[in-house]
Amino acid sequence: MTGVEVSRSRSRRGGVLRDRFYKVIRMGGTTKSPNSGLTVAWSPAKKKVWIDMSDAKMPANDQAHQYQLWALVGKTPVSLGVFDADTTSKDMKQMQSIASADAFAVTLEKRGGSVAPTMDQMVVIGKF
Repeated sequence: MTGVEVSRSRSRRGGVLRDRFYKVIRMGGTTKSPNSGLTVAWSPAKKKVWIDMSDAKMPANDQAHQYQLWALVGKTPVSLGVFDADTTSKDMKQMQSIASADAFAVTLEKRGGSVAPTMDQMVVIGKF
């Protein structure tokens, strides 16, 4: 990253995390990956979801797999997109929009994602 890119990244991160319209949740590791963690910032009013890659603690994924973020709406999982664990990223990553969620979770899925979460591959979860 160039100096300008780092500055923009910090600015975006700070703006999202300080925005009063965002709820911030630090998802904790599951029994599959107890040391994992990921911060999600979600604005029901703006219907925007961001993940904070700068403090992500996720095991590296191989080329055949990606992490998939899920919003749990009642008991229904809704995919919000896929991402790779990148320990060099210091940026916020915008995910797909959602207006309502009771919890968020991340599973490890085959590259490109899955239509339903593989529950035994859940690495982090967080509820409000």
